[in-house]
Amino acid sequence: MKQSLNKKDVISLVMSDVADHTEGRFSVDFVSDGGGNHIEIRVENHEDAPGVLKVFFPKFHGYRVLVLKVPKDYIED
Repeated sequence: MKQSLNKKDVISLVMSDVADHTEGRFSVDFVSDGGGNHIEIRVENHEDAPGVLKVFFPKFHGYRVLVLKVPKDYIED
């Protein structure tokens, strides 16, 4: 499937949506693994992770999305 937006625009959209679904710190990046490029959303508030995943699962603008629960203070300001 061809992506309609460039990666920078996709990151901006994801960040604005994630901010509506978590009170904790989070970060959003494109990363790659054996399955190709995907969006990785890291959240420090573990209780918010299922809600964040629900918004973006299974794909967002053609990209796979993974939500990672990371320890408090893992994400730098």
